[in-house]
Amino acid sequence: MDGIGEVKLYDTSDGVMQDLIAGRIDIAIIDPPLVQYGIHQHPEWKLKQLPLTPEMDRYPVMSAKYNIIFGVNKNEPELAEAMNAAIKQIWADCLNVKAMAKYGLGDKAWFVPPEVNARWGIDRPKDYKAPNADHCF
Repeated sequence: MDGIGEVKLYDTSDGVMQDLIAGRIDIAIIDPPLVQYGIHQHPEWKLKQLPLTPEMDRYPVMSAKYNIIFGVNKNEPELAEAMNAAIKQIWADCLNVKAMAKYGLGDKAWFVPPEVNARWGIDRPKDYKAPNADHCF
C-alpha cells in the first residue's frame, strides 16, 4: 500500500493487538469484528477503527465484505432447509443485531450486505438478495 514502510506479519491477532496498544506499530489491518469487540471491552485503549476506502482493483481482499458460509451435508436437505429458515427468522426478529450490539457491534454497517456477492451463481441464484437489517434500526 502506498505510504506503508515496514510490514510485520503476526501469528495471532492477540500479538498484533498487544503491539498496537503498546505503540510498537502505528496501524493494524485485522479482522474488523475482533477489533470492534476489543474496543468495546477496553475503551481505555483509546483505539479507533476506520474503514478502508475500497480499491477493488488494487486490494480486493481488503475492499470487499465477505459472506459467512455454513457447510451442510448434501444428504441432509431437511437440515439445510431448517437452518435457512432459522437464519431468516433471526434476521426478521433482529436477533443478530441485538446479539452483536451486546458486544459492541451494533452499528448498522455490520449488517449491510456486500454489493457484489461472490456466491452468486455458485450456491446462490444470480438474482439472490442477501438479508439486511434495515428494519432493526
